[in-house]
This record gives sequence, C-alpha cells and structure tokens, in this order.
Amino acid sequence: MRKKESSSSFSVLGLTTVIASALLFSGINAWAADAKRGRLLYENHCTVCHTSVVHIRENRKAGSLEEIREWVQRWRRELNLQWESGEADDVIEYLDSEYYQLKGKS
Repeated sequence: MRKKESSSSFSVLGLTTVIASALLFSGINAWAADAKRGRLLYENHCTVCHTSVVHIRENRKAGSLEEIREWVQRWRRELNLQWESGEADDVIEYLDSEYYQLKGKS
C-alpha cells in the first residue's frame, strides 16, 4: 500500500508540474508586446496627423526605446486616446521593429 501512495504522489506531482509549465509558457505571448496590433493602432490613430516619413527622416528624434516610449505616451495623452493596458507598448514594438531597430542595443 505504501508503494501505491508513493506512486500516486509522484503522478500528482508530475501532473502539477506539467500543468504549471503549460500555464507559464502559454502566458508568455500575453506579456510580450504585439507589433501587429501596434501597427493597427498606429495606422488608425497616429497617421491621422502624420505619415510614417517622420520615422525615416535623417534627423529623426528617437534614438532610444525610452525616447520612443516618451513620444508615444505624450501623443497618447495629447490625443486623449483611451488605449487599454499594453497598447502603447504594442505601438512602441511596432515602431521599433519597423523603423528604429533599437531593441537589444545599449
């Protein structure tokens, strides 16, 4: 009987580990910024006032991810955009991946 209890304890522990791992790894994408969603937000809100040319001009203003963040947050407030949590991060991810390529640079 002791052997059976021990075996079922390991089964429960193994199953718990598998479930916890699955939950952990399935949530990773939910935490990461989404450049595709950022593009839609950018095209629907930002290009109302300016084109994407502002990001490819020679003396563009953003030289770091923090500067991109400051600009996005500033204009989000100025335009009173009611974005959900994380949507500004999505726009920042889109701008960086499409125009700046600053992520990972010091």
